[in-house]
Amino acid sequence: MLEKYLNSRLRSIAEKLDLAKSDMVLCHLDVAPRNVVLTGQKLWLLNWEAAGFYPRGFEYCALRVNRGRNGEDSLFAEMLEKCLVALERPSPRDIAEGSLM
Repeated sequence: MLEKYLNSRLRSIAEKLDLAKSDMVLCHLDVAPRNVVLTGQKLWLLNWEAAGFYPRGFEYCALRVNRGRNGEDSLFAEMLEKCLVALERPSPRDIAEGSLM
C-alpha cells in the first residue's frame, strides 16, 4: 500500500521535473561554515565526499535542505543562497550577445 502511494507520488513529480535536459555541473553539496577556510585572498572548500557532477540547481537544493543543521550559521546559508540565485540569472552582456543556452 505504501509502496504504491510512493510510486504514484514519484511519477507525478517526475512528470514535472525533467532533469534530462539539465546541464551537469560540479557541485560540492556541503558548503557550510565548517567547510570554508579563508586565508588572505584565497578561499578553500573542504570536505568533498558528497561532491560530483549533478544537474544545475542541486547545490542550491542541498543548501536549502541542510540549512541550519548542526547549528550552522543561518546567515551564512542565506547569503550563499542569494549568491547562487544571482549566478543563475543571465547578465545583460549574455543577453546582448545571445550566449544563453
